[in-house]
Amino acid sequence: MIASLDELSRQVHQAIGGEKELSGRITRVREILAELAVDMTWLYRFVEEKLLSPDFLDQQINTIWPNEIRLYQSPEREFSVLAYVWEPKTRDVVHDHGAWGVISPVNQPLGERKYRRLDDGRHEDTAELEEASFQVMAPGETTFVGALDEGIHRMENDSASHVLSVSVYGHSLGRGYVRFFDPETLRVWRAYRVRTNKPVLVLRALATRPDSRGESLLSRLQDRDLPEAIKEEGRRVLRAWHSVET
Repeated sequence: MIASLDELSRQVHQAIGGEKELSGRITRVREILAELAVDMTWLYRFVEEKLLSPDFLDQQINTIWPNEIRLYQSPEREFSVLAYVWEPKTRDVVHDHGAWGVISPVNQPLGERKYRRLDDGRHEDTAELEEASFQVMAPGETTFVGALDEGIHRMENDSASHVLSVSVYGHSLGRGYVRFFDPETLRVWRAYRVRTNKPVLVLRALATRPDSRGESLLSRLQDRDLPEAIKEEGRRVLRAWHSVET
């Protein structure tokens, strides 16, 4: 029985450190998450001891998903434990991941739809996907995702209840974003964390009016002390402008 968040983090740490092969790590983490629905003591302790503390709340600001709750980040950043609360009758955006992950619902069933990529990935703004599988997981059942194209999926809560899920993600590739997909229009776009996303949105608006002043500004951004994700967005705008010119 996992009676506390600290115990959950300790077991995951041992599983990741004790298994050299990724398949072994995933198997062990799936076993650990399967225990969470057996006894909800850990969740009550989490709410009482951590959820409403000022320090904990300060850690929840910079994320992509508004329903994401960071439960634990290992000091070496080898893994993180995240919770998600899914509103009734909601479906996530189709997306990929920057790390392998294991996911399990805790209190109610939760759906997952996986996708397979059919194109060769050469065009960064489009992707052809087909549905690979769909399942509804009961509490204690798990699924796993790989990184990048091996982890394209979305979560679905078609019930009338709030669903809490817990995820363990391995060491991040450090892209600074995830890709969102629209299988119907084939569109792909990058989604950033809240603080990074604000300047990225402005750069995207700037991209609609190419001119020499904007090109000079975007070039100078590369020498500034900025997150790499913002610099990359500037380079994307410049590449788009140059492709139109040629």
